[in-house]
Amino acid sequence: MKKKIVSLIDHDSVKPNLALMKLSAFYKKQGWGVQLDMPLFPADKVYVSKVFSFSPPVNYPGDCIVGGPGYDIASRLPDAIDGMMPDYSLYGCDYSMGYTSRGCPNDCGFCIVPAGEGRPRAVGDIYNFWNKKHNRIVLMDSNILFDKGHFMRITEQVRKERLCVRFEQGLDIRRIDREVGVQLARLNYDRIAISWDTKRVEPAFMRGLDILLDYVSPSRVLVHILTGFDTTFLYDYRRVTYVRQRGLVPFVMVYNKVQHDTRLTVLQHWANSRYIANLPFHRYLHNNNLLHHFDDTTLRSLRS
Repeated sequence: MKKKIVSLIDHDSVKPNLALMKLSAFYKKQGWGVQLDMPLFPADKVYVSKVFSFSPPVNYPGDCIVGGPGYDIASRLPDAIDGMMPDYSLYGCDYSMGYTSRGCPNDCGFCIVPAGEGRPRAVGDIYNFWNKKHNRIVLMDSNILFDKGHFMRITEQVRKERLCVRFEQGLDIRRIDREVGVQLARLNYDRIAISWDTKRVEPAFMRGLDILLDYVSPSRVLVHILTGFDTTFLYDYRRVTYVRQRGLVPFVMVYNKVQHDTRLTVLQHWANSRYIANLPFHRYLHNNNLLHHFDDTTLRSLRS
């Protein structure tokens, strides 16, 4: 009897797609063959995962089952598939990845997590998705600090197994206290990511940052800076310079509804390039013939 084939199409992921790895594990367990990103090859069933709403529309031949937040924010894998240990061989992963919690307590206007995942709650622990052959683990929780007790329990598991951990969605700087800081100092990680998204959170960001830097080296802290959502260009620029002055690593993101603002894409390129980190912004503009994107008032402020 001919083996059935399931075709998995990763439409727009920039990293290994967890949903497709779970689908692969499920169908391999049923005895099916699995092919990845081979849309022109015949298959008995085809799944397409679309992660980003702004990526091109899904347009593949034949009947496809389409899911992912970029297609339908409410789409979900069936429980029987979502509970599978991911098939890390699908992407050749040498690390494990998964969720121990879902949702976020913050209702940020730019974020789809509350609509897609709902209120925060624990959904498991690292043993649901950790392949014991891996010594690195990626926690994909949207806000693992939603409950400090949960964070402590999960990070104790990470410590017990002597894993190097990455918090994929970063840590909520507003929820970092000294107990959390002590725990972070005990962990093995490459870098800690935090966010400074709006002007409203600045006081809480500053308080949390002062605590964090008592336990974590500034050079190992990546700061996501959302620009263009509810801030001015000069405020965005000043956040970047402040982050650098503290010895932290900035990573500028442009709010997807204002990507037409050339000033923000220029700022993003300058801020995110480690090769030109020491070049003043106004000098970077001059060297690259970019001064015409800015009015005289802004240019004077950049030089002050």
